[in-house]
Amino acid sequence: MSRKFYYRRGNEIHGPVGVQELRRMANDGTLNKADHIRPDGEEKWYVVGTVKGLFPDPTANSASSGDRPAAPDVAPVPPRAQTPVEELSDAVRRGSTPELVHTPGLSTVNVLLPRRGSSLGIAALVLGILAFLFCWVPLLGAITLPLSGLGALLGIIGIVIALTRKGVGIGFPIAGTAVSVLALVIAFTMTSAMVAGIGAAGDAISEAHAQRDATNQEQVNRAATPRSETGDVESASQRSVRTPSPPPEPEWALADSPVKQDGVQIQVVTAEVGYVSVNDPTSMSDEPSQSNNPQLVITIKLTNLSVTKKLDYRTWAGGRMSFDRDFGTLQDNFGNSYKRVNFGIMSTPVGRTQSSSIFPKKTITDVLIFEPPIDAAEHLNLELPAKNFGGTGMIRIRIAITMVERSTGG
Repeated sequence: MSRKFYYRRGNEIHGPVGVQELRRMANDGTLNKADHIRPDGEEKWYVVGTVKGLFPDPTANSASSGDRPAAPDVAPVPPRAQTPVEELSDAVRRGSTPELVHTPGLSTVNVLLPRRGSSLGIAALVLGILAFLFCWVPLLGAITLPLSGLGALLGIIGIVIALTRKGVGIGFPIAGTAVSVLALVIAFTMTSAMVAGIGAAGDAISEAHAQRDATNQEQVNRAATPRSETGDVESASQRSVRTPSPPPEPEWALADSPVKQDGVQIQVVTAEVGYVSVNDPTSMSDEPSQSNNPQLVITIKLTNLSVTKKLDYRTWAGGRMSFDRDFGTLQDNFGNSYKRVNFGIMSTPVGRTQSSSIFPKKTITDVLIFEPPIDAAEHLNLELPAKNFGGTGMIRIRIAITMVERSTGG
């Protein structure tokens, strides 16, 4: 269908008319070059004299009809841009539809929908790719959870918007959602595995600490006679008026009889406050020297009860370099802790066994040196790691203060 045009002469607007009608009016003088025309559907007016192809070419009449072919009715279009009339006429002949401009009172339909992208889909894809690159790393995987979650959310929103546009630009949202969800699943899996591993490691450490600190011993040859906290035998009247005891503390074996674990027997032989004899290899004398102040000396005897197993013992005085507890501790009933006493890097107290093998049915002794207890103390709790002789848990021995001897010798 041919396009229509309006023409304006002065203040009067006429039309619409077709292209052929405009040419006829231009040929018979009805349409002047000073008049204006505009295509139907547009608001811009064009001067008729600027429109090529409406008026006949004046050079056509001067040419010889016998020597030259007749000039065409409409001059050929020069290489430069076409005029509005020719552009619109050519578009109508080619079957394409130019962009229309809405004119009040006329209904228009734009059949060329603009191509639309999806910025949300692109953002989702970028976030998903970033999250996917780092979701495999256990620690960084937890950080990518918000990224992948946001990417999946933006992708879903982009898909919904694309569906409202009849699927235009849906590719990026689908790709962004897929990559973000995959990264989210991987990051969640890796983070869960890391948390589970940390929890298992924490449980293993707690279990190891519990086993290390557990009381693992058996009292040897002791009558089941009720005793007070100080180790003294309780009378019937004392038991009848005794107030309820506080929550039970770790089991402490009394020092007046040995304790054993597996095939090892441990016994506190003596506990004495006095001056300590010290072997000093740097001294010029062959005789041991004495400590400057009185200290608490606890002598311990270890017996290997097995007939087939050899034991390796390390002193409870503690090693000079240790990454775990390998020394004994001492505390009184008031909660006062007493420090271990050393006499220099090379000096050792007389009777100290730094390390030794305990063969079957054999016995060794060792001495532990602590600060002297306060006078008001009622008992002393000696705690010894069983690992020093290859055992497990702790050996806990309660020494009644009445068992501690005080030497006056200097």
